[in-house]
Amino acid sequence: MFMDEGFSISDSEEGMKEEDEDEEPYKRLKHIYLKSDCGLCNQPMGPNQWTLALIGNPEGTKLVKCTKKFQYPGTRQTIRVRGILPLCQRNECGRCSKSPPSITIHASCYRVFMKEYRQKSAMERIWVASCWKFPWLHDPVQLTPRLSLNNTAKAFIQNVAESMSSSEAKIESYPLASIKSWQRGLPVVCDKGESKEFVLRLTVDGDGLNKIEKLESWPEYSQVRSNAFAYLFVLPSQAEDSHIDFKFGRAFLRKSLRFGFGEFWDTPTPLKNGLSMFATPFNRYGAVRFRTVDLCNITGLTFFYFRGYMMGIHAHTADSPTATSTLDEISAIDPKYLIWAYVPISSKDSLVRIGVRDSLDLCLLPAFKKPTVLISTKLAGDFVLGPDYKYAMKEYLSAKDPSVFVYNVPYNRYHSMYGAVNDNKGDEPLAPFPRTYATGGCPPYRGRIYSQAPAKDIVHVDVYYEEATGYCRGLLLEYANGAQMALGQCRVGIDPFKSFDKPNWLCYAYSSNGKTFNRIGQCKIECSTGSDTHDHDQSGMFYHWACTPLEGTLEFACDHRMAGLQSYVDIEE
Repeated sequence: MFMDEGFSISDSEEGMKEEDEDEEPYKRLKHIYLKSDCGLCNQPMGPNQWTLALIGNPEGTKLVKCTKKFQYPGTRQTIRVRGILPLCQRNECGRCSKSPPSITIHASCYRVFMKEYRQKSAMERIWVASCWKFPWLHDPVQLTPRLSLNNTAKAFIQNVAESMSSSEAKIESYPLASIKSWQRGLPVVCDKGESKEFVLRLTVDGDGLNKIEKLESWPEYSQVRSNAFAYLFVLPSQAEDSHIDFKFGRAFLRKSLRFGFGEFWDTPTPLKNGLSMFATPFNRYGAVRFRTVDLCNITGLTFFYFRGYMMGIHAHTADSPTATSTLDEISAIDPKYLIWAYVPISSKDSLVRIGVRDSLDLCLLPAFKKPTVLISTKLAGDFVLGPDYKYAMKEYLSAKDPSVFVYNVPYNRYHSMYGAVNDNKGDEPLAPFPRTYATGGCPPYRGRIYSQAPAKDIVHVDVYYEEATGYCRGLLLEYANGAQMALGQCRVGIDPFKSFDKPNWLCYAYSSNGKTFNRIGQCKIECSTGSDTHDHDQSGMFYHWACTPLEGTLEFACDHRMAGLQSYVDIEE
């Protein structure tokens, strides 16, 4: 349909002739990265759905080629469509790293758009509406981060076609530093003179750049957060040599090397003073979207893990007692696969520090892909939870009394970054956080999360369990000094729990196959407040109970399906 620079018909024909991916001629070909979401409806591409791939020029400003329709592959295989280079969706493919910009769209979405917009420039408008949803071309293309923004307008394809129907088709380009203000669909306003001191705030929504504002200085902090918008702040030194293109009422950034990676925020007024990104990877791969968690007046934190990756953090407050609102934001993963790791902070306690430990091997550079969380409170002391503690030794901690925690969700399971805001300049050295090693009672689940707590001085226990089966999910412990700690998954406000006041014994039984006597991977937990002699129901799969006095250390390991508790006494005791 279209052909332009950077595309060779001979290369395409050669690619069609090659059937063996391991042959040398095929290895010399470039790939075109095949995206996994539809550029028009934003929904995932399903296996075998009829699909079109659109390919642009190297700058991403115009459409070059549109493929014939093909069925989207159900696996990450490389596919060939006649007349085009191989289409690939492997995240770590070196041949895709220099891929020209491309988008995928459902064939049905294409038909809807074309029905609403019948003019000759329809394909150009589809390209701009889809490709420009991320504010610039990301390098490498496979690691373009998901901003995961709620689309408040529910961008129906008909609305997209209508909104672009009357906009100017000619592309206009301006230096980024010259922009005074702009809003999608409206004319751009430029500065008449040069401003030496300014901050550009770029607002991004599900359709790409939505607004540009030139501020005189960094905005004053306020506790405003948004799941529908992301905010990018550009200083004069970053804006230098960068340009911005306008077409069909949309905007697209052509950033220079001075611009940097690009850091998006979930607030229009992020704190600048006192921010310390204490855990950053050795290598960065591109832009990130930072989430902020206000740590003031919280009653606890829930960390959502998926196979060791941290996918979200919820701050429990009086106004937000359950973590369901944060769960709703993690739309890319089925909730049944998430682990809810809860850290309570009682009304008598306060957060002292927060940090992470990289859980991967010492021989690797820190990437914080699967972080172990380090929490220190005034009464509970140091608390550790995470996927693995055996290897990494270095701890990355905030200064004392942090007020805001900053993190990003890794895209395609690449690096994470962590930081905190605090006003406390003093930073006296602290003892290392405790280390945990899996005992024989904790099965090696994939993506398991470990947590530990002392058994001494426990005055109250809430046993959270799965309502349908009665299997234990986690324990919420309260101590004589007013501190609280949690083990496993305490899904506060979601799962039922059974309370035990002033317990003397902690009793647990694993489910077992009555014929093979093999553990199945679930457990039930009860507490006894009576004498040394007490009985349990020995029927069914839970017929062998272990009863231990409340002393020593409790260790809990769990994944999204199974859980295990182990109690042991330290040698020093």
